[in-house]
Amino acid sequence: MQPVSIAHLRKTNPKEWIRQFDAWVNSHDPNTPVLSDEAMSRESIYPDRT
Repeated sequence: MQPVSIAHLRKTNPKEWIRQFDAWVNSHDPNTPVLSDEAMSRESIYPDRT
């Protein structure tokens, strides 16, 4: 799939935006592991800001 610029998507109609978004979502491996809640916690992302 060819990347589409943000500027183009801002000018396109909602149905085209959704089509492009769905294509982007479907281009990713559905078996990619999900991060744990701990890995996504603020403390984990910003360890120096507790």
